[in-house]
Amino acid sequence: MIVVPFFYNTSIYGNEKPITNNRGNSACKYLEFFALNYAYIRHFLPKNEHLFILDNGSPINILDFLEKFVSEPYEIIKSNVYTISNLCKLHIKRFDNILKVGTGNSECGVVRMLTEFLKICYFNKENFLLIEGDCLISYNLLDDCKNNDFVTYFIRWIGRSISMYTTFVSYKNLSFFDQFELLPDFLDRVNSSFHYNIKSLMSAEGGFFREFYINNIAEFSNKQNILHDENDLNTANFLIKFPVNSFFYSVYIDFLKKRINFYANS
Repeated sequence: MIVVPFFYNTSIYGNEKPITNNRGNSACKYLEFFALNYAYIRHFLPKNEHLFILDNGSPINILDFLEKFVSEPYEIIKSNVYTISNLCKLHIKRFDNILKVGTGNSECGVVRMLTEFLKICYFNKENFLLIEGDCLISYNLLDDCKNNDFVTYFIRWIGRSISMYTTFVSYKNLSFFDQFELLPDFLDRVNSSFHYNIKSLMSAEGGFFREFYINNIAEFSNKQNILHDENDLNTANFLIKFPVNSFFYSVYIDFLKKRINFYANS
C-alpha cells in the first residue's frame, strides 16, 4: 500500500504563502504540486496498488482536492477505522485537527501521523510504501522492493541515519513485532504519553524507521528519478525530464518558470 500525507493551505492561484514556507522549499508546498504527486504515483507505480492519503487537519480539505483533481473511485474512512474496501484503490482519511502527541511538537506529530500509516498497512496485511507529499517519483519504486523488506532513499551509519520521504517496509517486518507485542499496541503505547522512546528513539523523522531496520535491507536504485523538496529550478527540470499526462503538468511548469524569472530579475 502506498501512503501519502496531505497538508496544504494555499494554491498557485492564491495570495497566501505556504504555512510550511519556513521549512524546506516552497515549490512543493502548493495544492497543485500534490496533484502532480498523485499523477506521478498513478503513472509510474502499478495502478492496482492501494493508495491511502491522510489529511492531517489540512486548511484545504482533501475533499476539495478530490473534487478538482481525482476521477478514480475512492472511499472515505472514519478516523477510528483501519480496514479498507477492496472495491476501490484510493482510500482517504481526514482528521479535523492536526495530529499531535506528548508535548505536541512537530517531530512527535510526524510520529503520530506515521503510526496511522503503519496501522492501516498492518491491519490490512499490506506492505508499507511511504511517498511524502513533497516528492515526485518517476519510476516504479516497488521494483526495488521485490526481494527486500526495508528500502529507503539512503541509509548511513548502519541504520542510525535513515531518510524518510520514500521508505518501504514489508508486511513481514511490520508483523515482526508480533512475537514481542502487537504493532498497533506498541504504537498506541508509545503515543499515549511523552514516553522516552519518542525522544531517544523516534523523535527524528528517520529515527522512527530504525524500529523496522531488520531483514533484507537496501536503498532505492534510481535516485535521479526521485525528487524531494527541491527548489523551483530543479523541480521544473525534473518535470520537463519526466512528463506525465496531467492538466496541471504544464500549468505548474509555467508557474515555476515565472517564479524563476521573477527572482532572476529582482
